[in-house]
Amino acid sequence: MLGLREKQIAEQNNQNPHTTHDHVKRIFRKYGVSSRSALMALWLGKGLISNNNP
Repeated sequence: MLGLREKQIAEQNNQNPHTTHDHVKRIFRKYGVSSRSALMALWLGKGLISNNNP
């Protein structure tokens, strides 16, 4: 579900958008960030996302 807004994710998962937002907030809190871009920077900096390019 890359690049989707929370509302779109909620619709795809038959959830209330508030439920999806709560999940996102918990993930942010767990990693100590306040935005998707900060979370991605953290993950990329730790090598948690790898490129599958040869």
